[in-house]
Amino acid sequence: MAESDSNEQLVRHLKDVHAMEEQAIKTLERAVELSDDEDISGTYEEHLEQSREHSQQINERIKGYDLEPSAVKDLTMRSGAIGLRQLAEIPPDTPVKLAMHVYAFEHLEIAAYEFLLRIAREAGDDETAEAAERILEQEREAAEKVQSMFDRCAELLGEQQRQAEEEAPADDEQGSAADEEKDSAAEEDKDSAEEQGPAQSEDADEKEASPA
Repeated sequence: MAESDSNEQLVRHLKDVHAMEEQAIKTLERAVELSDDEDISGTYEEHLEQSREHSQQINERIKGYDLEPSAVKDLTMRSGAIGLRQLAEIPPDTPVKLAMHVYAFEHLEIAAYEFLLRIAREAGDDETAEAAERILEQEREAAEKVQSMFDRCAELLGEQQRQAEEEAPADDEQGSAADEEKDSAAEEDKDSAEEQGPAQSEDADEKEASPA
């Protein structure tokens, strides 16, 4: 492969990796916001800071080729091309889904940096290869930390389920009480109407009997 072709492939992959890191930042920001557990939130926040550093490092490598990182439109297109938009659209509405989401993303990043390392070496860019190797190690550690939270995430899911089951009977009792009150009020209205009916009939008979 010619040097210009190698550089072109490297720059293209650098832009893909930058788009991935920018999406990772958004994903981890949401993970920190949605997580109620202090330890889990702390793990997400730790890797969020790393992802911001990774994005900056890849940014610098792109600038090393006298280029700028992807513009917003380009970033969106690249995110779609490498499958990030589909992943980002999965609603992480439980601790388990959130951990699955982040864990899958980490392994996508690991694969991206594995290839960046190889492509950079092929292109003779030692600086980019060294950066990719450093970041790759951090991504592997982050994936292991997320995996270590799986038991706790499952426990939290169980706690949420039990809480929902405990609240459900209370809601049913309130609904039943409200229905009973409605039935009681309707019965009282019926009795009142029946009592008023004969009285009104008697009044009408008396009026008819009275001389004009």
